Amino acid sequence: AILGACMKASPELFIAHVLPQVRPYMEKWFAGPKSNNPGRLLGLHIAVDFSEHIGGQHAVALWPLFMEAVFDGLKSDEADERLAAAFNIVLAAQAPEFGPQFAAHAYAALGTALQSFKPKKNDEDAQRATDNVIAALIQLCLSHPHTCPDLDLCWQTIIGKLPLKVDTEEGHKVHRKLFVEAQKPNGGNLGSMARVAQVLGYLCEVYGKSENCEEELQHDMAVAFAALPQSTLQALTAQLSAKQQKKMERIIGDAAAAQRSS
Repeated sequence: AILGACMKASPELFIAHVLPQVRPYMEKWFAGPKSNNPGRLLGLHIAVDFSEHIGGQHAVALWPLFMEAVFDGLKSDEADERLAAAFNIVLAAQAPEFGPQFAAHAYAALGTALQSFKPKKNDEDAQRATDNVIAALIQLCLSHPHTCPDLDLCWQTIIGKLPLKVDTEEGHKVHRKLFVEAQKPNGGNLGSMARVAQVLGYLCEVYGKSENCEEELQHDMAVAFAALPQSTLQALTAQLSAKQQKKMERIIGDAAAAQRSS
């Protein structure tokens, strides 16, 4: 937390004066045992802070230092390590450079993590780690879809795992990302209008559930759906389930009510 605050306060000073002192420790921690090694978790958290608070080419330049440890962390029996590793990918995958260097490996590693670790309902730490693995897979699919070995299967897996169970803050971010992508021409990196309908149908399901869908997103969804041409709205609705169609009717009704009261 202290290092993260330093990065946020003065990135340039951190890079020039603190990083040269921290880097040898990270190298030592990551070179150590892959289990029963608290230093690995600390190193992964520092990597998260660096990607989050400094980012850009400075973070890309540090990937050789910690990315192997990130992929090892996804295989860890420790939920905290899997969480830190997955969140590293959430952040790193937003960079275009991540695609050619690590995306293929990341798809495989995240898929293996989802298959290998099935959290129990009362194990919040394990579930939070799984939530972030799903969030990382979503970020990969949105940022680097062309590297995915089976995009249909990935999206099927994602929709089946949503909403996130414990990490509601990350869940809100995920829903916003999905909504933004669905609004892009031809669905952006969602890749097809059928997948746009799949994503929007899911967002209809979480509409009205405050733990999953923030008021701002609900408002934006209502405005966006109400603004669709009737023919487009009908074509979209036809691809939704009966449950999702009822939610769509509610959303359109909320938009009309808000317009009348304004």
